[in-house]
Amino acid sequence: MLRSTATPLSRAFSSAAKKNIVVVDGIRLPFAMQSTIYKDLLAVDLQRHALKALLTKTALDPALIDYVLCGTVIQETKTSNIAREASMGAGIPLSVPSHTVTQACISSSVAICTAAEKILAGQADIVVAGGVETFSDVPIRFSRKVRQKLIGAPKAMKKGPAGALSLLKGLTLKDLAPEAPAIANYTTGEVMGVSSDRLSQKFGVSREEMDHFTVNKLNPAFVKPYGTHTAANSSFLTDGASASLIMSEEKALELGYKPMAYIRDWAFVACDPFEELLLGPTYGAKKCLDAMNLDMKDIGVFEIHEAFAGQVLSNLNAMNSDKFAEEKGWGKKVGEVDQTKMNTKGGSLSLGHPFGATGSRLVTTASRRLQQEEERFALLAACADGGLGHAAILERYDN
Repeated sequence: MLRSTATPLSRAFSSAAKKNIVVVDGIRLPFAMQSTIYKDLLAVDLQRHALKALLTKTALDPALIDYVLCGTVIQETKTSNIAREASMGAGIPLSVPSHTVTQACISSSVAICTAAEKILAGQADIVVAGGVETFSDVPIRFSRKVRQKLIGAPKAMKKGPAGALSLLKGLTLKDLAPEAPAIANYTTGEVMGVSSDRLSQKFGVSREEMDHFTVNKLNPAFVKPYGTHTAANSSFLTDGASASLIMSEEKALELGYKPMAYIRDWAFVACDPFEELLLGPTYGAKKCLDAMNLDMKDIGVFEIHEAFAGQVLSNLNAMNSDKFAEEKGWGKKVGEVDQTKMNTKGGSLSLGHPFGATGSRLVTTASRRLQQEEERFALLAACADGGLGHAAILERYDN
């Protein structure tokens, strides 16, 4: 039951606290499995196309944009500030500043919430926020030992052949082998699938439940031979990009736009990466619901990121667990998610998960669903590597 019709914001900016933040529109490129339709494109190309598509769809004059923010995880050193490069390539004026953010799978969530904060602080009225990822062109580098040798190469080469040969001294064939990007967490040394398997055991999620959520009869992908996570119930490596148009309500109406949703509250959380790596959605959901004085029954649209079926189901069980709430000293459980209202347009397991682009997809999808389904509130939630998490509450724009 809705206990308050007020719309409190947990972020307080004294100079502009009464500003309403709205989602005007959003787009995404079709997400695609790595090394398929986007295999010849760079990440900056994907993000540029997404920004251009958003500008075309909304007919927004690029000169009106105050700021551009993009999220990404796997960075190419040539385009380390991919937001700036993509912005310029999309025809946004050179005078419009931009920066890139990274926070694993919630990178574009950070971009969108940073946009909201800039508007609340009175620093902007129109911000384009999105994100991108490509797994078709990841940086593959030499070992650290070889890199150190190469840094000293210019000096060594001045000594002629003897100097060149000195670069090889102490190197083995193993040292010369290229290094693929690490998929394990740096601190824990563990891949997400293993963490999700352990989380599933803790919250009693069976292989059958995961397969009911996805599909049956595939071999375990991480913990062999008895693990529960398979290629079907794990999100696949994906190329893609997204972009969202975030404005102050006043500016959106001034320009003649009909927004889709208000951004009412958001939270970024952290938990134990050794035991609860992917449990961020539970912590984030509690924080947002408490801040808004809402409970799960008030939510009509759920968009929850699906890294793995086990991760999603573990979070749903944790949210609905009196025992877990008692362990955390919360007083009461977060509540039960109505799965008939969750990810009804598809989630990361079916659509794919370009790390830097998913957060923007969640916002656009939730905003559009609020309009289509005539629900009032949407809850977004996502986990991220490092034991991080994000949640947000949107409200349908109805004027």
